[in-house]
Amino acid sequence: MSRLLAKGTFLIMTSELFFILSNYLIHIFIARKLGVESYGIFGLLLSLFMINRAFLNTGVSRATSKFIAEDPNKSKIIFFASRTIQLWMAIGFMAMYIIFAPLLARLLQDVSLTYYIMFIGVMILPLAMLSLYTSGIMNGLRLFREQALIKGGYPLLRVLFTIVFILLGGGIFGALLAYFIAIILGLVWSIYLLREHMNSDKNEDNFFLRKKIFLFALPVAFSALCFSLFRNVNTLLIKSLLDYNVAVGLYTAANTISTIPYFILISLSLTLTPSISNATAKGNVVLVRKYITQSTRYILLLLVPGTLLLSATSGEVLRFFYSNSYVSAAPVLSVLAIGSAFLTLFTIFTSITTGGGKPWIEMSLNFFLILLLGVFNFVLIPMYGLIGSSYAVLLTAILAFGIIAFIVYKKYGTIGDIFSVMRIIGVSLVLYVIASWWQMSGWFLFVQYLVLGVFYVLLLYLFREFGQEDWDLVKRVFER
Repeated sequence: MSRLLAKGTFLIMTSELFFILSNYLIHIFIARKLGVESYGIFGLLLSLFMINRAFLNTGVSRATSKFIAEDPNKSKIIFFASRTIQLWMAIGFMAMYIIFAPLLARLLQDVSLTYYIMFIGVMILPLAMLSLYTSGIMNGLRLFREQALIKGGYPLLRVLFTIVFILLGGGIFGALLAYFIAIILGLVWSIYLLREHMNSDKNEDNFFLRKKIFLFALPVAFSALCFSLFRNVNTLLIKSLLDYNVAVGLYTAANTISTIPYFILISLSLTLTPSISNATAKGNVVLVRKYITQSTRYILLLLVPGTLLLSATSGEVLRFFYSNSYVSAAPVLSVLAIGSAFLTLFTIFTSITTGGGKPWIEMSLNFFLILLLGVFNFVLIPMYGLIGSSYAVLLTAILAFGIIAFIVYKKYGTIGDIFSVMRIIGVSLVLYVIASWWQMSGWFLFVQYLVLGVFYVLLLYLFREFGQEDWDLVKRVFER
């Protein structure tokens, strides 16, 4: 079973990486082909899409996976119960988007968005069912190969259709249509792969099981919704408060790039949560502290220099990936990169509290984040314009991390080795100064990163922050 789990984890992580890369490819292609203003509209619509995706892709799907894994013999009953819940939730979201599309378009000060928003509402239904089949049923039945196949194939179809439809002159609607067709094909593919597992003469159902799934799914989905709002609501507020599509396009480009370190490093929370949970269940506080100290150190070793280098070279990064038209968003990216780093740490630390048996902390803090971010945005955007929105993200992320760090420290007595943290930050600041002074363009930017990366490791070694134990860990990772 452990070999199956290890293989499944590798397959799913690979497919998730492919999914993330496909998103970046689509963003860059649309930004270059359609221009800043149209890219701003795409970013706005995608924010609405991602908010729905976060809610419908997590709660019921995770509950289905959990309950099927616990009792595979009841997989058909669980499937029919969860399908009923997911279907009605998706229909509810779809109806709200279609009915309130004119009102939402007016709030965004652009009535031309009405039919786009309605179309996003239609996309919700197959998207919700695709998530249930892959992240819910396939994951619960340990059909990791099939799950990875869909999660890897569906993004590929999405990229191909997006490129074709835009080259044919489809514009924004062509991009949305590409998403929709890819979702439909992914759903049909999922149903085909599960035909033997879900085949039944009658739809068995159970009211108490539906209630159990719903009560488990709701807080998980709500927490995911709040976090997705934190990631995407700024795009909507910029459009509403500034009513300038170019500003939305510039912010979307900066925000997309700023999340790269987050998506690379956030997988640590997937392993940290069960590790903390296991150690807590055994009452081994010493082991929990060890996990916290080691995890904090390793995340900072990668996160701090990566964030500061991205902040220092923000203009060249935007020029390389997006073009000269987006370089004016460099100050926004510089601030958002640091905000994203604090948000990454916040997510890692909430995985510690969740693993310690306090999932409500994550849900409460995510709700608090949204309220705080909204207040900062309504104050700072009118005062400072586009850069004000990035300041809102930074201030919210810093406060959120401060709160969760205090909670973790109060419970476990540690959030990491302070001297190790100071050495990592100090060495990383040296890299930031050098990168700010030594600017390279194009592909030479990656040469600059490589040289500074080697210099970073050498400085860590000189300050005795990087030793033989770390070298052995790196070797083991590459050997695997």
